[in-house]
Amino acid sequence: MTPIKVVLIDDHYLIHEAVAHQLAGQEDIILAAGGAAGEEIEPLIEAHQPDIVLIDLNIPPKKGTTVRQSGHFPVLPAIRNLRKKYPQTRFVILSGTATLGLLEGALDAGAGGYLLKDDELSLQLPDALRAVHRGGLYFSREAGRHFFKTPAAVEPPVPALTPRQLEVLRAILQNTNLTYPEHARRMGISEDTFRNHLRAIFEKLEVSSLAGALIRALQLELLTLDGQDPSKPGLAASEHDAAGVE
Repeated sequence: MTPIKVVLIDDHYLIHEAVAHQLAGQEDIILAAGGAAGEEIEPLIEAHQPDIVLIDLNIPPKKGTTVRQSGHFPVLPAIRNLRKKYPQTRFVILSGTATLGLLEGALDAGAGGYLLKDDELSLQLPDALRAVHRGGLYFSREAGRHFFKTPAAVEPPVPALTPRQLEVLRAILQNTNLTYPEHARRMGISEDTFRNHLRAIFEKLEVSSLAGALIRALQLELLTLDGQDPSKPGLAASEHDAAGVE
């Protein structure tokens, strides 16, 4: 079995130490390399061809600088561009904060996971990496509770999606790496029909993006990641119930 190859980008020494320690005992995961600045992401991907890049959301742009000195490196736009250039590599975000806006931005960019640094990271990391490598979406426990908590303003009646519209959303959740034409072929419909279903879904859920539709459907419990008890350590999409954005 070929191990999952991981590259870590974080400017905190203790995070590198913690990740290295946690992955050292995993036979199916290896930490191939590490960096501490945004300018190192693409060279490390080019050199190591990792399966997953684990990256701090607030990474500085250059070596030897701090976030306060330099401002943040634009991680989410970088992920969007790098996913196109290196489709074999997936991204898992590390962050000290969690907001719905950050989640939607991460999904829109194509990230496959979102982990809070203070959320039992060492206990969840291997499972998170495995889930994302399978094509799933993984949120650490506290992030998942925050993101998928139904807002107080959301009241019945819940928007009614047709069985076909739910099938479209599930098809996207089941494989993050397929394009719309590929999803349409698998479902035996045209790409135009597939997109028409999405437009109807957006209208019913009152959202303007696929990320927003997925979040709204999860909030309203029209979809679930895997039916796992949210009190357990992580909210992970299984291989057959993965969530992501193409």
